[in-house]
Amino acid sequence: MGEAYDLSILNQDLEVARLARQAHSSFSHELPVLAAAGLRSGMSVVDIGSGSGHFTAQLATLAHPANVVGIEKEDAMVRVARSLPHLGNLDFVLADALSAQPRPEFDFVFCRLVVNNTPEPKTLLAKMVGYARPGGLICVSDIDDGTVVMHPSPPTVEHVNTLFLDFFRRQGGDRHVGRRLREMLTHAGALDVKTHVIAVDTQTWGRDVFLGRISTRTRRLVKAGMISEGDAALAEAEAARWIEDDSSYGCLTKFIVVGRSPH
Repeated sequence: MGEAYDLSILNQDLEVARLARQAHSSFSHELPVLAAAGLRSGMSVVDIGSGSGHFTAQLATLAHPANVVGIEKEDAMVRVARSLPHLGNLDFVLADALSAQPRPEFDFVFCRLVVNNTPEPKTLLAKMVGYARPGGLICVSDIDDGTVVMHPSPPTVEHVNTLFLDFFRRQGGDRHVGRRLREMLTHAGALDVKTHVIAVDTQTWGRDVFLGRISTRTRRLVKAGMISEGDAALAEAEAARWIEDDSSYGCLTKFIVVGRSPH
């Protein structure tokens, strides 16, 4: 969605597979929160920055028979999303939500793991509010790397993660955005904003999914000249050993923030 996420430097097949695993691992603990927040059958939905479409397809199942639209600016991702099986109420649009002129026509406006990537989060949240019909819901789901715990802590992985936070910030992203979502959505004009916190760990999410992002980070840092191929290989080897270690443990916190359209 934003400059901090650059699909062009990644292996697209591997990245789509990673996103699919990530989405499937999240269904069981995120969808009940969305349902509790108000998402239900018959509500029209727009998913901003829908990516590979795997999570959007689940939203379409919950909202059926109402229409669900995914908006995504990466053509390769839209092609993947359109190939997914669904109930016929789902469509994907190739567009950049930051430059769109939204109409207030959706009951539920959603974005997941997008705000942390965009250099213009205030613009994005204002656009989301603009997509909501009068009384509609606006929902933002994102992460905060400040809540990540790993035990034991692999030293080269930790070094890579520290470098990546700085790299990501310079690219316009914010890996600590979770704690700011309530404030940001309120400033965008949403009313009655509430925060739902979900703790997920290696027992519920799996070690492979939990640490599967390390190779994505090392590839980007190598390309940026911030680490060597040797450092990348060492970090990836440490991550692989950590994943195979039955005694290892990791947890993180996800933030799901929901508000109501002021229109």
